[in-house]
Amino acid sequence: MIIDCQPWVNNYISGHIPGAVHAEECMMRMSHFGRPGVLAPTEIVEMSLRHLGLKAGDPVVVYGADGAIKKVGDGVEQFFFAYALARYGHEDIIMLDGGMQAWTEAGGQLESTLPRRLAGDFQAWLRQDLQIEMEELREIKDHGETVLIDTRPKKQYAEQAYWPKPGHIPGAINIPWTEMVTKENPRLFRPKKELKEIFQKNRVEKDKEVLLTCGTGRSASVAFIALTSLLEYPMVRMYEGSFTEWSAHTENTTVKGNQPY
Repeated sequence: MIIDCQPWVNNYISGHIPGAVHAEECMMRMSHFGRPGVLAPTEIVEMSLRHLGLKAGDPVVVYGADGAIKKVGDGVEQFFFAYALARYGHEDIIMLDGGMQAWTEAGGQLESTLPRRLAGDFQAWLRQDLQIEMEELREIKDHGETVLIDTRPKKQYAEQAYWPKPGHIPGAINIPWTEMVTKENPRLFRPKKELKEIFQKNRVEKDKEVLLTCGTGRSASVAFIALTSLLEYPMVRMYEGSFTEWSAHTENTTVKGNQPY
């Protein structure tokens, strides 16, 4: 099964990889008692993925694109969608590195024909081993055996941005997600050797548990896939609440500037 998650459905209609069905990343998230960007209840996602035709055990290829009609994607959509599929219990997930751009540059053809699929039988369940809650993060983030990475842009990490509080979670180092992908194609990872150097330069070692945060639990998925799928780090978890949840709690402190503390 191939899932096209490029934003804006008309982009998909105008051209997609043959056989691909369309599903935007917003189907995976919703507001939860006032907090935006929370993973949707399993029953909602299960129904949506079944309507796409997803069957239990189906290999799934996920890709995104800027869009031929309306360029609205930032590149993160395919990383987040792949991560979300894993969180909802699907196992055989392949993310097309480079997205639709890489496909067409390699000579792949596009089509505008809409595929016909029967309903699937996928059963969703949330894997808790891939994420960490705020309470546990408070307890373990400053331990020597963990490292906390904030993947937001440098300015958001250091200063006041969209959130009630400025800066970042105390102890978080900053590795922007854009440093992990190429400038020419934000859906294409940099070479494995370069990724390894980026994390090693920041002392992100494999014997430590790596905790990932960003603004809303979205761009951290780029680091999650880089670390788990390409670099084979054994202990990686996402703090999905990220700075949106952290900064909303008055008891949580934040740090301004370019240093973790």
